[in-house]
Amino acid sequence: VLNATVVDITSGVNTVVFTATNTSGNVNYNGASSGANWLNSSFDTTQLADGYHNVTVTATDHAGNANNSVWNQFLIDNSGPNFFALNKTPVTSYNNDSVRLNATINDTFMDVASVWLAGNWTGTWTNYTITSLNQIYSYLIGAGNFSNQDSVGYEWFANDTLGNINSSGLQQFTVANRAPAFNASMNISDASWNENDAGPSINLTPYFYDLDLDNLNYTAVVQSS
Repeated sequence: VLNATVVDITSGVNTVVFTATNTSGNVNYNGASSGANWLNSSFDTTQLADGYHNVTVTATDHAGNANNSVWNQFLIDNSGPNFFALNKTPVTSYNNDSVRLNATINDTFMDVASVWLAGNWTGTWTNYTITSLNQIYSYLIGAGNFSNQDSVGYEWFANDTLGNINSSGLQQFTVANRAPAFNASMNISDASWNENDAGPSINLTPYFYDLDLDNLNYTAVVQSS
């Protein structure tokens, strides 16, 4: 609500206009009288850009004489907090890793009131309340929460002391897969057999392992000499 007390004892007040101004321009709002008080109760702050504005009252009497008030300053803030430096460590994450999610969060005009993180690494979307260290917010997902090649989603949320809410947008990463490794400490013995024989059976299981604990399929390529 814009409110001003305006009096003209000679010819009476005819119109009152409130003008809100900042670097992006100005917007006029007509006042309605209630005795000596002139009000505009339809003042829509969303029509103005965020930032500091000046408001000036222009009153005109029935004789056409106009006068302006000294300007007053007010702040428009309809935007939630800002998000920067969204990242996770390690950059490449495996199913036995602990993963740390990081974000820098601040607000242009007000203080950040609260921050929470939503994530689905447990199998369902869950919210976690986060506190900061010098505008830096961090959450550690402990090892054992990931399956190989899972797609993990998370999103940061924050509101300021005016209740404006903003989010980082959905962030995602895929749990990386590692190729099977050869157990170099095991020697594969040479095998020989007659050309028309079926040949021996060789168990390859001891010679390979997989850090992701995937089930392995084995293929042997036989080369003749």
